[in-house]
Amino acid sequence: MFLTTAVAQIAHLQRARRRITAAPLAAALAFAGVPVNAGTIYLAPAGKDSSDGLKAAKPVATLDRAVALALAQSARTGEAMTVQVARGSYRGQTLVLDGKQLVAPLTITGTSADTAQYPSFFGDSRATWLRVNAKAGRATGLTISRLRIARYATAISLNGDRNSPDTFNSGTVIRNNVFNKIGSITQTTDSPSTAAIRLVNSRDNIIAQNYFHTTRNRTAQDCSLLHPIYVAHYSSGNHITGNTFQDFCGDGIKLRDRSNDNVLEKNSFLNGGSAIAIAEWYCEESRMGECSKDDGECPSTGNIVNDNKFSGVAFYRRVVIHGGKKRYPWCSADDFSRDRFSGSDMSLLVKLFGAFR
Repeated sequence: MFLTTAVAQIAHLQRARRRITAAPLAAALAFAGVPVNAGTIYLAPAGKDSSDGLKAAKPVATLDRAVALALAQSARTGEAMTVQVARGSYRGQTLVLDGKQLVAPLTITGTSADTAQYPSFFGDSRATWLRVNAKAGRATGLTISRLRIARYATAISLNGDRNSPDTFNSGTVIRNNVFNKIGSITQTTDSPSTAAIRLVNSRDNIIAQNYFHTTRNRTAQDCSLLHPIYVAHYSSGNHITGNTFQDFCGDGIKLRDRSNDNVLEKNSFLNGGSAIAIAEWYCEESRMGECSKDDGECPSTGNIVNDNKFSGVAFYRRVVIHGGKKRYPWCSADDFSRDRFSGSDMSLLVKLFGAFR
């Protein structure tokens, strides 16, 4: 019995790893025939938006302008594009992308592997630095790397349609970034933030080797609502690995509503205080008045937790499942028959049945 279970678990993990490892390749293949890194737009603090950004000596000044130029070139030529961000500070800049604009791979990246040399984007603790609205059921081809994002309410939000499983986005890579002081930490009037990185019906992404430091809303009550990584509403098949979470007050990684088969491994959780490191939750029928979806939610299943480190996090706050076992008619049989978590960290699992946020 034990051997059979172990073999099944290993096979499950291998399948998940194969799928996630292939995600960036799948993203590239979604734009068949497009050369990789064929064009570059340069962005620098001393740049001018009147420039075309095609030479490092003549950069543009804003991310919005740089990305607009990159997308326009992709639309004309089909080329994959890189926005190369020079070292320095960029203040008050935000970017909203429509998935229809992403016709070829787009990379937004700093140039140094040294975190002290990362270019820094500073907000006012209200805005979202990057919002991607993509619902076409295909890969975005987007990569974000080697940047420091600080003092934004939300750093990155990848938004599919939370009410329709088929209208998702996928294939974004968020790697080797620093997210510092994310949340409404300095604001007294705006609504509290809920995520540093938010996935809504966003699949097969890689979130790896990022450093999250001080993810907080202003008040203790609001702070519990804020999660460094929030994986919600059909956000399945994501690979969240090698990230470090330090000083957070909501669940470090929170899974919600049929976000299945995610791999959470080799992450480090430091100084979480009373927060939970990894949590799975869904809005139950008894709390439908508080739920944000018109239809019902269901558990997230098939998720793998392996080799995570929980320094200073109490045993009973490391891996936690909220919610009862009552089967709702809008859920499938698999939603309640499959394990919600498996993997080497299963010995840490705590089940809290009932209606919990």
